[in-house]
Amino acid sequence: MVPVEPDFASQILLIWQKNLDFMELLNIASKYESQGQYPLAVVAYQTWLNRNQTIYDHIVYFNLGVALSIESDLQGAEDAFRLAVRLSPSFLQPHINLGLILERQGDMEGALAEWRKVDQLALTEFPDQTALNIHALNHLGRVLACIERYSEANAYFKKSHMLEPVQPEVAQAIVNCQARIDRQAGMLVEQSLPLQAGVPNPGSNRLEIFDDYFPVLMSAFRVAEFNGYFRAIPESAAYSYHPYFENAHIEYSKTYPGLGGRVNSIVARKQRSSVLAYSLFLNNAFNMLVPSSMPFIFTLYPGGGFWRDHQESHRKLDSVFSSPNLRKVIVTTPVARRYLLDRHYCTEELIEYIYGAVLPIDHYEQCTSPKKKYQENKATFDVCFVAHKYTKQGVDKGYDTFIAVARILAPLLPDIRFHVVGPWTPSDVDLASIANRVRFYGPQVTSFFVDFYSQMDVILSPNKSGLMYPGSFDGFPTGCCVEAGASGVAVFCTDDLGQNECFEEGIEIVIIPTDPVVISQTILNYIDDLDALYRLSERGRAAILRIYNIDAQMNPRLKVLTEWMR
Repeated sequence: MVPVEPDFASQILLIWQKNLDFMELLNIASKYESQGQYPLAVVAYQTWLNRNQTIYDHIVYFNLGVALSIESDLQGAEDAFRLAVRLSPSFLQPHINLGLILERQGDMEGALAEWRKVDQLALTEFPDQTALNIHALNHLGRVLACIERYSEANAYFKKSHMLEPVQPEVAQAIVNCQARIDRQAGMLVEQSLPLQAGVPNPGSNRLEIFDDYFPVLMSAFRVAEFNGYFRAIPESAAYSYHPYFENAHIEYSKTYPGLGGRVNSIVARKQRSSVLAYSLFLNNAFNMLVPSSMPFIFTLYPGGGFWRDHQESHRKLDSVFSSPNLRKVIVTTPVARRYLLDRHYCTEELIEYIYGAVLPIDHYEQCTSPKKKYQENKATFDVCFVAHKYTKQGVDKGYDTFIAVARILAPLLPDIRFHVVGPWTPSDVDLASIANRVRFYGPQVTSFFVDFYSQMDVILSPNKSGLMYPGSFDGFPTGCCVEAGASGVAVFCTDDLGQNECFEEGIEIVIIPTDPVVISQTILNYIDDLDALYRLSERGRAAILRIYNIDAQMNPRLKVLTEWMR
């Protein structure tokens, strides 16, 4: 039984007597909703609608529908949403919610029709309603994929991605739909060579790599690793599911003219009996390798579908590790290794543990520009933040913390400057009075960073686990920190999961908390002792070149792959 507020009756009486205006109604109903007392909000809305006829009725019907849907009165919610759009056909939000109600009732075609109305209205009459249009497009794609109409689903996901590229889940949905389209067409049906469990396969040495993002140059770790395979294994090729493969391939081929012919769109792939398939990330293994009958190896990096204690991630892990074609899993973090073993996904024998990642460290080692130092050959102290954006305000990567640090330090140090690389804008987090001290560069490719990092003193990476998704986490240190450190930038980063196995804290790297006040004080301490800062950056660079040099990272990977290709 819903507890009734002492003044509820008097408020309803005021509504009945038409003595409350629209805004006062919203305030009363919102109060009940915030307390979880949705039935009381329903009574308030219904009383208003029974006693009033105003230009706001379509909004009240919409709010009534929301409250009824929360109370699982699906028919009442459907009626309310239909009345809202009848009173105001151009009111887009009720179409979204009506579609969700129809979906819950099993009327998939009705749901799709409502979301198509949103798409059409947004296109023809309300081009400023992009956010709602994206919601409708994503619902269209989701439901169409659920009923296995993958081509239609993919078209809507791609349209959504065009409107807002920073949607990792939509980008992955495009990959998933394309994989299922290809599977339906028989493109991934393979006949593998007979193989005895635990015995490397004799014969041909062909390696096929499958990926959802390669050959985009901004994914430096993919480019470095896959190029290494192309050069070491003559009979190797990569197949991409990237939705804009053609443009990415043109740029890749210009940069690596001798390797462009080794990279193809998945649609160009012919059926063949391959010795071994390979991919990075759980999603790629689940979507591209498990459905085929090819023997495969994959690298389980953090992200890309792999999160701890996550139901969907568990489903994919179960599928991949139960595949009879899985030969090895390359694991790069202690957290992932412990997780697989503790959850009994596999035995120690199946894991090849290689700490780190393949990054273009040789590029930074060979092409590093002369290091510029504060108060020696440059007038500013420069702190950078380099990351991709996955969440609002970049809380998972610590962008909000970076800006909080900038707000603390900027008034104290006239010479300090802050630099942001990636798909970030000044509107992501309010910069207020420090806007003239923060510079944005947008996403950049590897060639940009040589000169950029030569001017940086500190890279700040206050990333936090579990914020993009429950159980999500990054490797340690992040790839961006490794590349910056290889260029002689002091690395200040968090390690909330205790993944540091190779760096001497305070000597080669600075482990920071997520508290911006403590981070700011740490930076101030090093500015007071610049010699200590630059000694740390030099030792950090030496450690990174030792741990992440291309031979140290590629040789054990090549050994694993070639053992199963003999």
